[in-house]
Amino acid sequence: MSRPMTADQFIGMLQLWGVPYEIWYPNWKTHNHNDKQPWDNVHGVLLHHTGDDVPDKLDGRVLYYGRSDLPGPLCQWGMTDLGTVIPIGWGNAYHAGEGAQNVLNALIQDNPIPAPGPDAVNGNPQLYGQETMYSGSHEPTVIAYSMTVLVFAGICSHHGWSANSVLGHKEWTRRKWDPGTVDMDLFRHDVQKMIDRGPIPRKPTPKPVPVPVPEPTPMETDVYQMLVYQVGDAIYWDPDAGYIESEKRLVRLYGGPADGTGRYHDWLGNANVKMVIQKVSMDFLHRCGYFVEGEDWNPPVAVSEPVQRNSFVTDDK
Repeated sequence: MSRPMTADQFIGMLQLWGVPYEIWYPNWKTHNHNDKQPWDNVHGVLLHHTGDDVPDKLDGRVLYYGRSDLPGPLCQWGMTDLGTVIPIGWGNAYHAGEGAQNVLNALIQDNPIPAPGPDAVNGNPQLYGQETMYSGSHEPTVIAYSMTVLVFAGICSHHGWSANSVLGHKEWTRRKWDPGTVDMDLFRHDVQKMIDRGPIPRKPTPKPVPVPVPEPTPMETDVYQMLVYQVGDAIYWDPDAGYIESEKRLVRLYGGPADGTGRYHDWLGNANVKMVIQKVSMDFLHRCGYFVEGEDWNPPVAVSEPVQRNSFVTDDK
């Protein structure tokens, strides 16, 4: 018997054990059925499959919102095919349903899981539940299986449990067959190995060392001048940049006509030549704060941070 982990402790455990996660539902920490029955003592971790091979985002919606006959959350977290944990709800979730008293007794006593007897007790307020997002008719992806082992080992380690506290839905009740083809004895063996090993210590991230920005070479400067004075398919040179010398360098590097007029038409308008010139100049332009969008060259702009980045489940109350 153990008090459930808090939502923050769960996230901390994922970080400690090196398990990736993504937040799809911002209010997952308070999404639960605690108003129906409190989630105050837990005895084990239950493994499910969603029963389909639809895109994971669709599975996530069903797990979070539920079905017409069964409101979500339908588990505490989901596991995607890419091995990423998706928190669904924290608290009592409708995932385990009725199960066998003899199995619950074994969990409480940390004994091996017996064959389930008749359904006699509600497991929802007493068990964590993961829904692996796949059909169960084939093996889960290697990464999803590996990350599931780590999640279950992390939870067991938090509570001081052995892998005897891990079971499949098919071991909780005779009514279910999930998690499909997963051999639960082998799964418990793998979980116990990770419990015994513990999380791998992470090396502290070293502070970044400033890298000096090199001065542009004359050739880079010439190419830069060429690109910022581009008009249509013709490219004009700024006479003040010394276009005669620029022409000579360009001809020497890439070949092509140099007529001394400061204009290249068909040759510099050729898409392949443009591509080569753009590639050569890319690093220089980025260092200057210019950014590329197709073949357009834009003045410096503020750049925002990047975005942080299968029938449906058949669980019951």
